[in-house]
Amino acid sequence: MPPDMILLFLSCIAITTAQKFKAGRGYCIKFDEQEYDMKVRYYKRDGSELRGSAKVLENYIAKLSCSGGRVIEPEQLTCQCFNVKYRNQNTRLCVFKYQVGNRMVGFLRNRGYCVHKSCAPIYNPILKGSYSCDTFLQTQDRGESRYAVGTKCSVQCDANHATSTKAAYAKCECKSDNQAGRTTRSSCEFEYYGENDRVLRNSRFECKDTTCEPMMIDNGYLEPGCIGDNGLVAENARCKYQCNPGYTTKQDVTAFCACETGQKCELQHIGMFTFETKTKLCVSDEKFQPECGSIDFLLKENQELKCSSQVYTADAECNIVCKNGFQAVTDSEKISAKCHCNGEICNWQGFTDNLACEASNPCSNQPCGEGGICLRNPHIPTKYQCECKPGFVYRLNRCEPAMCENLFDRMELENISLIECADSKEQKSARYELDPNQKSVMPGTICWPRCKSGMQQFKTDNTKKQYQCRCMSDGKCRWSGTHPDRGLLEDYNCV
Repeated sequence: MPPDMILLFLSCIAITTAQKFKAGRGYCIKFDEQEYDMKVRYYKRDGSELRGSAKVLENYIAKLSCSGGRVIEPEQLTCQCFNVKYRNQNTRLCVFKYQVGNRMVGFLRNRGYCVHKSCAPIYNPILKGSYSCDTFLQTQDRGESRYAVGTKCSVQCDANHATSTKAAYAKCECKSDNQAGRTTRSSCEFEYYGENDRVLRNSRFECKDTTCEPMMIDNGYLEPGCIGDNGLVAENARCKYQCNPGYTTKQDVTAFCACETGQKCELQHIGMFTFETKTKLCVSDEKFQPECGSIDFLLKENQELKCSSQVYTADAECNIVCKNGFQAVTDSEKISAKCHCNGEICNWQGFTDNLACEASNPCSNQPCGEGGICLRNPHIPTKYQCECKPGFVYRLNRCEPAMCENLFDRMELENISLIECADSKEQKSARYELDPNQKSVMPGTICWPRCKSGMQQFKTDNTKKQYQCRCMSDGKCRWSGTHPDRGLLEDYNCV
């Protein structure tokens, strides 16, 4: 029996279990379109379309298709039938097959799926930060949101967290889809790169904790300058404990925020050995100092309190100001008061001005840059989004000029001595030597590679003598003559 017939026979035996081949007796079984996530049309031998519930006979054709930016492999299959002996009976089985090289192979369940030529957003639910990408999410026909191939993303860690990864950015790339006729569902994904633009294996973005929760003690507190506006102690900070008025400490205790890689930061102590010390660090002091009462009830919407001390003793000063992201809309930008004491009776004096706060305009400092238009979010007044002008692209939360990469990064330089450039065709007389370390080149720049001494350009009908930086309608720029996928200038050779 020929090898192909043996393979088909063994596959037919496994139909009732693994169901690798969808074989039918005398005709091919139609595809479950929902299972394979695709559209299928069947055609007779004469090329006319097969409609209804009619059977797919030998040499009928099945054509597969996808939609919404997806591709499929293979696109066409043929119904082929074979005479086999199955359970001691002669049986004619039919199965869909497609061509790989010079042979026809069967249609397996892990082939023929519709696959995206785009990447799903990076998902890390425990990341203490947010992602910033140089392109916007694109909505697919089934409601999915995905990033286009070539998209670069970086991470911005939240406050109180720092980046603890070697990955500088992640880039949406697609692996080879077709391996001997084999197609996978997830052929595109984000690859991580370091500062040197080298691929990092088994890497991802990480943000480590850099703060500690302060420990509360009875009748005392950590010194005010040790705790930040976020109410936390910074990494490696060393702090002393202070006691409330009327209490004093009889031992020297220092707290410091210790952070280990990959672990949560914890507040540790020098001089505090027992739990009882926490409750007995601050003991009663005969020299009691009276203080003013709390004034938090005076705060209105979008306001906060800034005081010279956490304890409102004599001469303590406090200001009511607008919170970060808000601005005063009254004549006064703050309301001030001072604690005055007469014996053991203390009262606040001040707080006579009026203060009202509203959200400040996030577009006031032009966060989108000169090439962008800042649009304020009508629902969240402190948020905004950028709309880039023609000739600019959105990168890392700003609109930056669309430019080409350095031509040195796009050429095989083995036999090239230098590259001469001019800012435009009209300025060819004012040429200059291109700096290899220059990161990018402005649109319109025109360049001429020069061969090493004793060599000359190998010329063909398609040879280019010069290359120009050109920008497309979508804002992306590339050199004329570059390969659209690999980006290399393949038509300039020195011999």
